[in-house]
Amino acid sequence: MQSILKLIPGIFICLLFFSCKSSPQVKNNIQNGDPLKFYTGSYTRAEGHVDGQSQGIEYLEINPVTGEKIIQKTAAEVINPSFVASTKDGKHLYAVSELAQMGESTGYLYAYRVKEDHELEEIGKYSSNGRAPCHVIFDQSEKMVFVSNYLDAQVTVFNKLETGLLVENTVLTFEGNSITNRQEAPHLHSVKISPNNQKVFIADLGSDKVWIFDLNVDKKTIFPSTQPFIEMAPGAGPRHIAVASDISFYVINELNSTISFVRQEENIFKIVQTTSTLPSTFEGENSCADIHLHSSGKFVFASNRGHNSIAAFKINAAGLISPIDYYSTEGKVPRNFNITKDGKWLLAANQNSNNLTLYSINESNGQLTLQHIIEEINTPVCVEWNRH
Repeated sequence: MQSILKLIPGIFICLLFFSCKSSPQVKNNIQNGDPLKFYTGSYTRAEGHVDGQSQGIEYLEINPVTGEKIIQKTAAEVINPSFVASTKDGKHLYAVSELAQMGESTGYLYAYRVKEDHELEEIGKYSSNGRAPCHVIFDQSEKMVFVSNYLDAQVTVFNKLETGLLVENTVLTFEGNSITNRQEAPHLHSVKISPNNQKVFIADLGSDKVWIFDLNVDKKTIFPSTQPFIEMAPGAGPRHIAVASDISFYVINELNSTISFVRQEENIFKIVQTTSTLPSTFEGENSCADIHLHSSGKFVFASNRGHNSIAAFKINAAGLISPIDYYSTEGKVPRNFNITKDGKWLLAANQNSNNLTLYSINESNGQLTLQHIIEEINTPVCVEWNRH
């Protein structure tokens, strides 16, 4: 018995040694899956509506269990990369440079090659043919790229080469206005493509329209559909779109804080339902920013700026939505957010409080649980998962 007792201190010291030795690796020993790897778009200078403090596109890896930042670094220095998009294979990333100050006649689209260390190597810089480009997206085959200019009423379409370089295809120009002082002209805010890759939907905050185009990727052509647009409510301000199917999608309206469900019936896209993104008790000022469907197709989420929340909705068999709850982002002015492909995590970017908010998603009922607030992320406005 005494000999056993004599061994115990030695065993304890040995265990302590190995425990301490392994502790620096704990941050990579994530018990609930891999680290979340992503890029953030941001603002880098004062623009009136925002005091940009970032250096450009940031790359981060975080432990979703502990909230610890494993990696944080500037992947590319660029002015106002307010929206970024990665290819499916993770080899290339594209970022708008949102320019619209005095003397800046156009913004730009940057093409990057993603390096092994996740830093970005610039391979191309292209005029967006308009000021304040605010969104970039690919068609489903990633052979074409669409850039929305908030100012100057234009969407520029590029052909994408296998090398990641771009060739300008066409510039779509729009006309129109609506009833509020922010709707004096077209303001193209985003583009979405139907799953069958045949329809292009363009959200125009300025004219209260979602424009509809027909797409033929093989011929690299895009032209107005037989139904050229969907008219939203006056003053709605359509901003972003979440596509549910070839014949249905959800539009988040920035100016009147609503979500409109649109469905094609007898070959005509119609608004079937419009729902507030806010609780009935809220009385302050608010504007909406982003919208995303859950991978299950059972839930849709939206961001509120003012109420500073993520609004969660359930979707019934007919596509109609009803509120689940509203979740504080624990920050100011949540812009873009993103959901992991497996549907487990939602990460929101709080523009004016320099932080990100991570939630876990209950996949049975769509409820969110706040997991972590990730601090010291300068002026984040976009989250894009790293696929490399």
